[in-house]
Amino acid sequence: VLETYHSDYTYYTEKALRPISAEHPFVVVSNPDFYQCLHNHGFETFGDIIDESFAYEQDLDTRISKLINTMEDLDPREVYELSKEKCTHNYNNLCVQYNRDYQKLFTDLDIFFVCLNQYE
Repeated sequence: VLETYHSDYTYYTEKALRPISAEHPFVVVSNPDFYQCLHNHGFETFGDIIDESFAYEQDLDTRISKLINTMEDLDPREVYELSKEKCTHNYNNLCVQYNRDYQKLFTDLDIFFVCLNQYE
């Protein structure tokens, strides 16, 4: 996944969330903090299956070169089989976070309208 790159902060777009929602293994090219941000939000990456050291490289050209070297000798079927549990975990984690944020939106809207009505 070629994720939106910003050197000062990390955020996800549909590009990174699409393989998670499809329960597919993924690698992401973004800023060096991207994988740590995924881990901080409870997502698992595939460092026990592939060499993820590319993800933490500060230089983008080095990061891409290391990723290409990592991916050259991989068997996609083997990676898919070895990653099924993590893919399921990531999907479930995404669903929990989505549901929590969805519910928070409606709670926040309720509070907003209660406050708005107090000023009328």
